Amino acid sequence: MICVSQCPDVNSRHFSSNPQSIKRYYTIPNFICVSRIAATPLICHLMLSGQDEMAFYGLAVAAISDGLDGFIARNFDQKSVLGSHLDPLSDKVLVNSLMIACAMKGTLPVWLVSTVFFRDFLLVAGSFAVAIKGASKAHQPLTKFVLDSDKPLEIKVAPFSPT
Repeated sequence: MICVSQCPDVNSRHFSSNPQSIKRYYTIPNFICVSRIAATPLICHLMLSGQDEMAFYGLAVAAISDGLDGFIARNFDQKSVLGSHLDPLSDKVLVNSLMIACAMKGTLPVWLVSTVFFRDFLLVAGSFAVAIKGASKAHQPLTKFVLDSDKPLEIKVAPFSPT
């Protein structure tokens, strides 16, 4: 997520004021994310074994569950720090696994799959690096641009996108 000008505090913007809601692990959206990760090998197996219709239905269920977990988290006070990491991770696991399966079937070129896989690896590694470095330094301005006004424009990068 790129914030231009004033970057609000991530915790105050994306989580409820209830501190217990941030520390929760056992939430319905987290269970849905873990279920999506667990279903990924089955969907890939269906795809590789030529059961394309069943693989399509599995992928449709995974796509619906991705929207559903975000909806539940936002509307039923089920947001958690774990969920804010788990949701993008489950998306990356599913997409990269399906792309590898497509490369194995010969429907996607290996160079494309390798490029997307390497990009996602760098994103995840960068997220871990930011988490290890500490959140206080994560919102430091990377670049400042001075426009024709008296106030500089700051571009800041936050470690994770909201779900």
